[in-house]
Amino acid sequence: MKPVLSLAQLIDRNAAATPDAAALIAGEIRWTWQSLLDDARQLAAQIPAATTPYACQGSSLDLALTACACSIRQRPFWPLDQPLAQLPPAPEAAALIISTSGSEGQAKAVALSNANLVSAALAANQRLPLGSGDIWLACLPLYHIGGQAILWRCAQAGATVLLHEGFDASAIAADFQRYPVTHISLVPAMLARLLEMAIKPPSSLRHAIIGGAALSLTLYEKASAAGWPLNPSFGMSESSAQIATWTAADGSWQPGLVGTALGENEISIDSTGRIRLRGPQIMLGYLGQNERHKDEWF
Repeated sequence: MKPVLSLAQLIDRNAAATPDAAALIAGEIRWTWQSLLDDARQLAAQIPAATTPYACQGSSLDLALTACACSIRQRPFWPLDQPLAQLPPAPEAAALIISTSGSEGQAKAVALSNANLVSAALAANQRLPLGSGDIWLACLPLYHIGGQAILWRCAQAGATVLLHEGFDASAIAADFQRYPVTHISLVPAMLARLLEMAIKPPSSLRHAIIGGAALSLTLYEKASAAGWPLNPSFGMSESSAQIATWTAADGSWQPGLVGTALGENEISIDSTGRIRLRGPQIMLGYLGQNERHKDEWF
C-alpha cells in the first residue's frame, strides 16, 4: 500500500521531481512547484500551531496558498466565505474542513482526511486522466469542495492549476485563447452562460466536469453540439467532491445519468430510495458529532 501524502508532501514531491514546471497560475503571476513550496513555507511560518482548524476568508488565491501552508503546518484548514463565531475542535486526522450549503437542512461542517482527499484525487485522475503538462482551469469557489479538490488533483498529477477569481465568462474565453486548457469544472448555469456568449472550448479541452446541479437534456445537447466534452458527475462535500462521473465509455447519456462509482467507492440504493455511499472518499464525520466508522454506509 502506498503511503498517504498530504497536500504539502505532494507539492514537495513535485518540487523535487520537476521544480521548474508550472504549478499555479493566477492572473499574471506564475508559480513553479519550487516557488509554490517556498511561498507556502513562508506563509506556514505565520500560522500558529494548534489542533483547532485554521479558518480563513479571502480571494481564491489566498485560499489556495493557505491550503498549502496549513498542510505544511499540519493544521486542519477551513476555507470560509463568511466569518465563524467559534471554531469547534476537529478529528485528529482532519486535514480540511468544508462547510456544506445546507441544501438538506442546517449547514454542517465536514471533516476530511488526507486519505479521503488523496483517494478522491487518484480516483478522479484515473477516470478523467490528468497528468504533467495538463492545465485545469479552476473557477469554482475554493471555500467549497469542488474548488479545493482541484488543488489536490493537480498536485497528485503534477498538473497546473489555472486559478480564476470566481466565474467570469469573458476571462475564461481569454484564457482558452492563452493556454491549452485540458480540464474545467462547471455548474450547469456556468455552462449555459458560456454557450449564451458563444464561447467555444479550445481543441485542447478533454474534460468539462459538470456538477452541483442536474444537467438538462437541452443544455447537454446544445453544449455537445458546440464541441464541449461533457462529463456529468455526482458528489458532495461528504464524499470529497465527485464520487461518480459519466464518460462516453458508459454509453449514451440521458438526464440524471452520472456514470459509475470512482475508484474503490461503492454506491447503492436503500429500501427508502436514498443513495448510500461507502469507500475511502467518505468523510471522517461532521464537526460536533461522533466520528464515522470507516466501513459504514453514508
